[in-house]
Amino acid sequence: MSFWVYSLREPFIASGDALLVLQNFGTNAMPILSKAIEQQDGPARKFYQRMWPKAPEWVQRRLPRPVYAEAVRQNAVLMLYMMGTNARPAIPALIAVLNDRNPEIRRLSTDALGHIHQEPAVAVPAIMRLVSDADNNVRESAVFALGMFDGEAKVAVPNLLELLSNRNPEMRMLAADALDRIDHEALKTWAIKEGKLNLVSLREKYRGKIKLGTNANTWGSVTSNCVEAMEAMLHEWDTIGASIEDIVFVIGVPAQGSGSKMVICRLSDKCFYDFHLENGKVTKLERVFLK
Repeated sequence: MSFWVYSLREPFIASGDALLVLQNFGTNAMPILSKAIEQQDGPARKFYQRMWPKAPEWVQRRLPRPVYAEAVRQNAVLMLYMMGTNARPAIPALIAVLNDRNPEIRRLSTDALGHIHQEPAVAVPAIMRLVSDADNNVRESAVFALGMFDGEAKVAVPNLLELLSNRNPEMRMLAADALDRIDHEALKTWAIKEGKLNLVSLREKYRGKIKLGTNANTWGSVTSNCVEAMEAMLHEWDTIGASIEDIVFVIGVPAQGSGSKMVICRLSDKCFYDFHLENGKVTKLERVFLK
């Protein structure tokens, strides 16, 4: 089995065959994957990593490619993520690598813990520490992962409520999504206090119906349900004068890049809603339907 783990040694490149084989081992793969997560490059391996690329091609062909511990750790975490709840025995190992120096491994480990969503007494506090990680992607993954524990992550509610005032609109959206799952009443109480109950109500009504970009099942063509939901929301909510942060809060992060002058909400490759901005406020809404 260790052969398949080490076949994932290329930096940040996962072999589909190896992933499939290890996934088929099921829980029998837990000990080797948990051990793989702890892999570190010793002096001899580091020397080999430096020297192998410098060797003549005929020498390289006769020697094995270097093993990179960082790549092994990353791909082992990826496989545990793919195993979902079956990876429960690996939770202690995943928590241990939340302190990895590589932010991508911290992010993947956080994603895996959320996907497994077991052992909340130990997993949730560990994930909460990453809400203040130095890397933005890790922070966002931590907030999303907390939501995966639903009501078993109520200890995180105070932290998530604080994030509703974060200057990053995507972080505010993720915090609201997590609170929706963990403690919806806490989100509503915050909304009443902040005068944003209408936005929370709109989220409840339309968030699951309006899907943006490649996450929508509308890629290549526009389904009437998605467009109807968007039109119904716009009929109920006059977005002129609204901030782009409020739009993100209600329907999600636009799939198309945002800028200071316009944000494009992309329902599919043929349907766009363009919000024109001035000083961060919507001044015009333009619907674009392509044939």
